[in-house]
Amino acid sequence: MANKPTDAQSLRAIHEIFSPEELRALCQRIIGSGVLGRSKNYGAMLSYLVRCSIDDKSPKELELAIDVLGRGRSEEHTSELQSRSDLVCRRLFVKKT
Repeated sequence: MANKPTDAQSLRAIHEIFSPEELRALCQRIIGSGVLGRSKNYGAMLSYLVRCSIDDKSPKELELAIDVLGRGRSEEHTSELQSRSDLVCRRLFVKKT
């Protein structure tokens, strides 16, 4: 019986599969296809996550909320921004599957 690779062995870094240009083009193709719906937030979130992936960064939810949703860093908005960024992320991943 052949050995099945473990999850760790089968995972590859995104830069091993796509060049940055290919990844950007794929992102634009997904956004342009309309599969994400009419919300500009979904496309902005996907573009932001692609840029982070290319730069090998893992953004925090608050960074997503500030950078993608365009809100300030005031204390009163922190909870709302985290909730909204979480909601956008969840909807984006549901649309992808």
